[in-house]
Amino acid sequence: MLLQRLGLAVLAAAAALVRNALADEDDNPNGQSTFVSPDDSVAFALTVPDHNQDIYFAIRMANRLAWAGIGLGSDDMPGALYLIIYRNEAGDNVTFSPRLSTTNTEPRHFPDLEYDVLNGTGVRDDYTYFYARCTAHCRSWPSGGTSRGYIDVSDSNQHAIYAAGPRSSFGSDSPSASLKFHSRFGAFTIDMRRTQGSADPPVLTEDSATSGAEGLMHRERQVYWIAVVHGIFMVFAFALLFPQGVLMLRIFGWVKWHAVNQMISSVFVFVGLVLGILASRLYQRSMHFDSPHQILGIIIVAIVISQLVLGFLHHKKHQTNQGPSRYGQIHIWAGRVMLLFGLINAFAGFFFALEARYAGVLAGILIFIFIGCAVLMWLNSRRPGAASRPRTTYGGYQHPQRHNYQDQQASPQPQYPAHELQNAPPYNTGPSVEPIYEADSNPIHMPASPWRSQRFKDDDVGASYDAPVKPREFT
Repeated sequence: MLLQRLGLAVLAAAAALVRNALADEDDNPNGQSTFVSPDDSVAFALTVPDHNQDIYFAIRMANRLAWAGIGLGSDDMPGALYLIIYRNEAGDNVTFSPRLSTTNTEPRHFPDLEYDVLNGTGVRDDYTYFYARCTAHCRSWPSGGTSRGYIDVSDSNQHAIYAAGPRSSFGSDSPSASLKFHSRFGAFTIDMRRTQGSADPPVLTEDSATSGAEGLMHRERQVYWIAVVHGIFMVFAFALLFPQGVLMLRIFGWVKWHAVNQMISSVFVFVGLVLGILASRLYQRSMHFDSPHQILGIIIVAIVISQLVLGFLHHKKHQTNQGPSRYGQIHIWAGRVMLLFGLINAFAGFFFALEARYAGVLAGILIFIFIGCAVLMWLNSRRPGAASRPRTTYGGYQHPQRHNYQDQQASPQPQYPAHELQNAPPYNTGPSVEPIYEADSNPIHMPASPWRSQRFKDDDVGASYDAPVKPREFT
């Protein structure tokens, strides 16, 4: 009885080993090379028929990612042939995009590659699969001036690379769709001699493992910080710093702090411009500088430069005549246009960078800033003397002081006896008439500060530039 049970146990163990071997053979059959990335996000399998120029391949991508791709014939981007897949727009099938690149930039679509889609292609469970037979331009392709542009089917150590996009629900039906920057990438080698044999497509399942290939390098958490910092600098300048400068002048009357703030804001814009130009060279959609976001951005930067010049000219003119100037009027309206289109272009930039979700974040920030500005203006209007300050039709405060020469009553004629009139002293008209400033009923006592101008500075809009100006301070 004991021997019988022991025999049954041995048979069961042998059966399990056979099943596992068969399963391993099904998932990783001989005659093909298979590579699976360390994080299981990308997998690739390849077979090469020995009687024609075709190549059979399969790619597997985790559904949590935006895209995945394999680069053949190189251990670097220049000169490689890219086999990229992503889900279609409906999300129920696969879009295949063959591409080429001669530099370390986003590969461009390569429409000359000829292929047939095979059974097994589709979206299943947690993965997206693509099976194909390539019939032309898979063993060699345009090298773009590099020393690559081919694969050696007899090489047991053929170099290849892989990459995958960030987590996203991205989908497109276009093989030339714009792609986000990769979040992970790596390199591996393929034993091409192992792949030669009958003309059968490779097998690639969720349980496949690396066989006939060797991983060389793997990097994760990749972020293109140049583009990120470009967006941060531009949003910070137009959503916070420039509006802050307006409040400094219009509510608090800090003329010099306004100038310092706007110069700092302009530096942010110039740095953002340089970073934007560098980032634009990486993507097919931006490297030609013909998108609405880029064109509008260049126009806005030109307005920023003109604002610095106009502000300086207005200051010099004011030092001469102590009054408004035409430069100031243009400066005000150009600033309003600059802020409006700068914020519009910030929203456009998020869509251009395929990061539309952050446009909602920007909208929330702007709502918060708008509420804060409204509260500051309301509090300022409730300060003592604010109600008595007349407002002009263009929204600026008039100067609270007016020149008013009051008629002084002459001293009464001294009465002298008739016999003394002849020797009477001359009539004294009193002290000479001096200008008297008539201030508001609730005068505002401002502390002396070299960084603060008079509290309510005349606006330049609607000003008469040829009429005499009112004297006023300008520290």
